[in-house]
Amino acid sequence: MTPTAATGSQVITDALIDINVIRETQTPTPSQFNTGIRKLNEMMAEWELDGGSLGYTPIGTPTDILSVPDGAVKAIKLHLAIALCVPFGATASIELVGEASKSMDVINRLRAKDVQANLGELPLPANITGWPGRSILTG
Repeated sequence: MTPTAATGSQVITDALIDINVIRETQTPTPSQFNTGIRKLNEMMAEWELDGGSLGYTPIGTPTDILSVPDGAVKAIKLHLAIALCVPFGATASIELVGEASKSMDVINRLRAKDVQANLGELPLPANITGWPGRSILTG
């Protein structure tokens, strides 16, 4: 899947708008961007450890492009918004939490594709057996 062209700036700005820290006509301050980048990288590192890769490369500046599949961007924005509530003293709405929860289905499907792709690359030994006389491949 081709990586999306979403930048850190777009994701962080949308997340801050979603939790009413800034308005749609505003741009985050450098401090807000720094916090957003730190929280984004932390969140993505946790997701990486939690099960399956999205191909995310940590970003360092707001202009860096997120290296994730297109379908992952919405979920990342929504979950980042929730992660930014504490440092910005904001509250996540019930609607935001619900949308974030639903969006994890997309992330889990993308992770499953990554796991399936990786399993497809594993060479299988010529004689795989489970119980005596039974192959785990053929039963």
